[in-house]
Amino acid sequence: MALGKKIAIIGACNMGEALIAGMLAVAFPVWVSVPAQAAEVQTQMTDTQKEQAGRHSEELFRLFEYERSICVRFTNLVAEDSEWIQRFLSLEVRQREGIPRLLLESKHRETEPFVYILQHREIFDIDVDFHGRHLAKAGPIYCDVGLTRLRQLEVVGPSSFSWNARKTVLDECFEDLNWPWTEAAYGHEFEFCLALLNEAKRLYKGTEFERDLQKFVERQVKSMTMTEDELRATEGYAGKTAQQHAQELTRWIKELLH
Repeated sequence: MALGKKIAIIGACNMGEALIAGMLAVAFPVWVSVPAQAAEVQTQMTDTQKEQAGRHSEELFRLFEYERSICVRFTNLVAEDSEWIQRFLSLEVRQREGIPRLLLESKHRETEPFVYILQHREIFDIDVDFHGRHLAKAGPIYCDVGLTRLRQLEVVGPSSFSWNARKTVLDECFEDLNWPWTEAAYGHEFEFCLALLNEAKRLYKGTEFERDLQKFVERQVKSMTMTEDELRATEGYAGKTAQQHAQELTRWIKELLH
């Protein structure tokens, strides 16, 4: 995945997000002004505001799921067009023509995934990365929806919809980590995933979802707890000793539990 781009997205707000955030600020001014006090704020909402918030959350979560399915369908279609893939892989071609024009040159340009992506370019990141789990489908070409819908969901306030979206993002990030002994730049950087986790800790503190978040952290810690034999097998990988890898894992665990 495009880690640098993803990291830059954290805390950022594009024009589409700014517009929706502004609209939500009118409907839910208290929540937008103090997101860290979500649970308390929601108890101060009128029944009408709660109903509006629920509808907004449900609509945004549908978009969150739909746009992720669009990416899957996009890469499946791209995988069928080896000639277009080779053209897209050329950095010179991508820089000269731009992603939208290349998408319009595809034989799949009139399919739903291509049309939707072209109409919502601010949501999608289409690019090339030679490291990551996406390689099984369209080679190094990937489609990523970023964090736009998650941000919009959490502006409305904590809900089952926002939590499910946040948990999906966290699951996918930690399932595809760039481990200390990885020889190549593969997967997500731990600091990126940790930033997403720390955001969740802040946003869901004191809510009904805090316990679920704690269980998530416990699972990650367990996955990072390795036996001596397992660590010994990493000796020399990425130019580091097994002891250095163990020290890095220890640091990760401490950060998760902080």
